[in-house]
Amino acid sequence: MFHLQGPQVLQMLEKSLRKSIPESLKVYGTVFHMNQGDPFKLKALVDKWPDFTTVVIRPQEEEMTDDFDHYTNTYQVYSKNPQNCQEFLGASGIINWKQHLQIQSSQSSLNEVIQNLAAVKLVKVKQKQGIMYMLPETASKLLPSLLEAKNLPLKSGRRKVMTPPQHFSTTAVAFRLQCSVRRGLPALHIPASPWTSALPQWPRRIQRFQDYKIPSSGFIAC
Repeated sequence: MFHLQGPQVLQMLEKSLRKSIPESLKVYGTVFHMNQGDPFKLKALVDKWPDFTTVVIRPQEEEMTDDFDHYTNTYQVYSKNPQNCQEFLGASGIINWKQHLQIQSSQSSLNEVIQNLAAVKLVKVKQKQGIMYMLPETASKLLPSLLEAKNLPLKSGRRKVMTPPQHFSTTAVAFRLQCSVRRGLPALHIPASPWTSALPQWPRRIQRFQDYKIPSSGFIAC
């Protein structure tokens, strides 16, 4: 495990993640804002550097003082090889499985990994779905090849729906995990963390969204 610190390496991470959008979109957006001052005091962990395979963005340990605060105890994951990242995600110091937490990603291919980890950690899992959207101006900067392939105008008086290719599945998966030793706890609502979908020029109101669909995944555990 490597803890990436300093502006130079975080900028290198941002640049690398940008090449893997849309699969890396959630992690990329968070790293982007870490490079703008890191207002939420996060840290970036990778399995190796600089040729990383898996990256996890999480709060600093001193920020995660409430075991029941899954708003704060939020992790974001991106892996170039989802089928082989379970060992890293299950390693000590990466994810604190004793807390209520969220794990979010833009990769539905991580679903099986989380299911397997839940079984190993003796927790229950519940799946939910959602869709993430992107402004056309942001898409033109981050996904120019996708816009060109669809021949979509940057600005238009009429909103157009972009149907992503098959590997750009719009399904967002959210898991709620409940530890076997805490079965008596009340149900938890799955919220969006204040930093989870951070992107340059991200719209504040849903009415401003253009219909550019991007995959997004999330997981919740305790």
